Amino acid sequence: MITGKRPEGLRLLITLRGSILRNIALPLAVIVIVSVAVTLAQGELLGLKLHMNVAVFGMLGTVLAIILGFRTNASYDRYCEARRMWGELSAAIRALARALEGQLDAPNFEADTPERKALKHLIGLMHVLRHDLRGTEAGSDLVDWLEEALRNTTLERRFPAAHVLDEVSRSINQMGREGRLSEFARVALQQELTFIQRQLSGCERLKTTPIPFAYSLLVHRTISVYLMLLPFGVVDSCGGMTPVVSFMLAYTFFGLEAVGTQIEEPFGLLPNDLPLAALCRALEIDLAPLLGHPPPPPLTPIKGVLT
Repeated sequence: MITGKRPEGLRLLITLRGSILRNIALPLAVIVIVSVAVTLAQGELLGLKLHMNVAVFGMLGTVLAIILGFRTNASYDRYCEARRMWGELSAAIRALARALEGQLDAPNFEADTPERKALKHLIGLMHVLRHDLRGTEAGSDLVDWLEEALRNTTLERRFPAAHVLDEVSRSINQMGREGRLSEFARVALQQELTFIQRQLSGCERLKTTPIPFAYSLLVHRTISVYLMLLPFGVVDSCGGMTPVVSFMLAYTFFGLEAVGTQIEEPFGLLPNDLPLAALCRALEIDLAPLLGHPPPPPLTPIKGVLT
């Protein structure tokens, strides 16, 4: 996620931080080259003058803008839903930690107790989920939170975060068997785990159900054909400004499409995706005092991007 103070005024016109320009540079260059060629040829193609009414492009542009708006809104809805689920997941884990501290007789999170294991496993669960959603290697992120045997079995599972949640459930049931949790408290904590499981399933659903590819392909092809034909429709009225007009429309349409494509997968590693590593670190900072650890420092942006 791009963070820090945002540029204002004229700096917005020249800043490249957060710009989608790098992603669409090639199609933009193609449209500009075609526009320059059409302008130099005065709208002729193979010696034939192509007469295209600019009003047609106005109508098509309006329809295309509406389609792009739906595409962008669908992507942004996925982005907001992902952030909401991750926030509710973090809140549920914090609530579960407070409930454990309040419901247990003489809670001890600093010794090798079931409650300490449950708390460490909940933090490890977030790291496991983050790497699973991003398709990255968990590596050393799990060493402090999951035992070696649990790490090995977890990383072999199709949905590893659910396996870690099962271990948390076993720890809570063990506290109930030992008489340190009342039956009412044990059932209440298990219901919290059920809520956490629903959020895990929601994250998996978002990851495995992208916007249909056929829809994205249709939008991209329509934009490309529209912008390739546009210079023929405006060259008579715009003259030497045809490449400029084509560039501005291409930047808008290709840019909106690229932004929608980026935020469509909110759990990724692109600059506009969610900062899952920073959110995991925030959870560590909140729960570290319970475990007797000094809170780790928050993650800082790298070149203005928080991962």
